[in-house]
Amino acid sequence: MSRRSPANHRPASETTDNRNDRSKGAASVITETTGEVFDDGSIIELLYDEAHLTNLLLCDGSSRTLARQIHHHGLIFRALELEPGLRQSMTLPSGAADYGASSKLFDSISRVFASAGFAQIADALCLFVFSSWFPEFVIEPPLLVVAGPRAEGNCLLQVLACLVRRPLPLLAPTPGALASIFAARVSPTLLINATTLRPDKILFWLASGAAASNVIVRGKFVDVCTARAIFVGQSLPVAPGQYPMLLVNVEPASESLPVIRTEERRRLSAEFQPQLLEYRLRNFDKVRKSHFDLPHAATAIRIAAGILGAAVAGAPELEAKVRKVLACQQEAYADSLWLDLRSVTIEAALARCHERDRKDFLVGELTNDVMAIFAGRGENIKIASREVGGILRSVGIAGKRQGPGFRIKLTPLLRQKVHRLARSHCIPVTAQGAAKCPECLQAATGEAPKGRSQTAGSGNE
Repeated sequence: MSRRSPANHRPASETTDNRNDRSKGAASVITETTGEVFDDGSIIELLYDEAHLTNLLLCDGSSRTLARQIHHHGLIFRALELEPGLRQSMTLPSGAADYGASSKLFDSISRVFASAGFAQIADALCLFVFSSWFPEFVIEPPLLVVAGPRAEGNCLLQVLACLVRRPLPLLAPTPGALASIFAARVSPTLLINATTLRPDKILFWLASGAAASNVIVRGKFVDVCTARAIFVGQSLPVAPGQYPMLLVNVEPASESLPVIRTEERRRLSAEFQPQLLEYRLRNFDKVRKSHFDLPHAATAIRIAAGILGAAVAGAPELEAKVRKVLACQQEAYADSLWLDLRSVTIEAALARCHERDRKDFLVGELTNDVMAIFAGRGENIKIASREVGGILRSVGIAGKRQGPGFRIKLTPLLRQKVHRLARSHCIPVTAQGAAKCPECLQAATGEAPKGRSQTAGSGNE
């Protein structure tokens, strides 16, 4: 990381004050900023005052400085004045406030969700709230996907707007419409009601968390990578584990429809925004140094674990909640792959790997195995060998032509590769399989196979 975050600043023109400062040996250029992070552990945050004007809060060890303009490390930083529409739509705290212990703050926010009718998913929602305050310190900004009825989904977005960092509620946004927002580098948490978006547009926002998610708007590159909570309506257009997201399903209200009044939203924001800012100020260094991991989870869920786990680093009771929440998501992902052709193909290849005396197999043979698995699950479908061969090639398993088909050699490296693919696709390992297979033992227990290298090639050696 650079000495200060390079994404959130731009130089302002030199003023009389600049020239006076320069004569005193200070920096001569003012940097307009929405926040800075420094390698020495200091941090600058953007706040609103009572008049809804922007100020800066410098947290430098035990000292705090609140001002319109901050001198730090020989540089001058001034609070960026936001465009009026953005200033009115996006909530910023007016200061920082003590929250006690991390678990106490977590429980307080959990009660907010429970009182709004979301008790069953409160832990998952709290984890997203915490992670939204650290988007720049994790591998990807956090992504929450909400599925369910319209009234309940809209209510949940309203509650989130009181709690997440820099909330910005939006209806059916397009990258072009958001160009000015991203150009200001405010790193908002987008609260997107996507029920009017086409599936391909929803997929765009699901995929836009990857680093440098650039789109071209009016001939300029705009990076739309930021924290997102997306309400998609009753159905999700992708499998639960296809993207590093936290998926929650809201249930229909059993009594009256949920309503969060304006006064209640203001009260919640006034209470929790300062506490969550203080949580960010105290913990950002722990978050950026976190190594939280679920090494045997599917890839997307493993990334989500790193994002959520980092946000509660140093709090074992909250890290346990991350494991519990994502275990349910891992199970849902595995269920979604039950009849997925790619997953079943890898499952069939894994079965071939467990035939220890087998040296190779034909793609046609594997295709018959795949159809047999589908038939055992109540799906009698015809699959062409070229479909299965295409899936194998897409994961780096290529055979050599032999007569009318392709033969794949089962080398030790290839067996290890198939086992890694099986773990990433949530193919279950039975106790019987773990007892007979060193790679399955590793998947089930985390123990490394004795006498085997942990590095396998990507091809079919």
